Amino acid sequence: MSSATPVFIPYHPLRWRLLFFAGAGLSVLLVAQALQGARDGSEPLGWVRASVVGLLMLAMLYVVFRLRPRAGWGVTFSGTAMTVARPFGGELALPYSAIKSARRRGKNRDALILTTSNEQILLPAHLFANRQVFESLVTAVDEHLPVHSQQQ
Repeated sequence: MSSATPVFIPYHPLRWRLLFFAGAGLSVLLVAQALQGARDGSEPLGWVRASVVGLLMLAMLYVVFRLRPRAGWGVTFSGTAMTVARPFGGELALPYSAIKSARRRGKNRDALILTTSNEQILLPAHLFANRQVFESLVTAVDEHLPVHSQQQ
């Protein structure tokens, strides 16, 4: 990976999208059950339950929509800085000199933590398509950061 050409590593949390989509599908069944009970009169608060579960379903569908792969959503390495897209909006441009340390955490070392003087940026493996893509992110960080900042 050359520092002259930008390197882009996209987010693609497919497992999480599938889980939220399955949760939304289950919510449809719960809404239907609550509406049936409310219509029959066997469930006095059926309309309330259907409304609450319906809102929960919409929230899960919103998360599915926000976690979809899209252009520029990931981590970009350029000549002097890396740009980290936030999972739910916005970007954070980090000059390599501002990153104090990069270390892996977690039981399976499945999270990369970048530390600056102001904050810590968490890049968990579940944001990426698979483990190999996450490992390519770790390799890119190793290549772009000064040697003294690596802590593994």
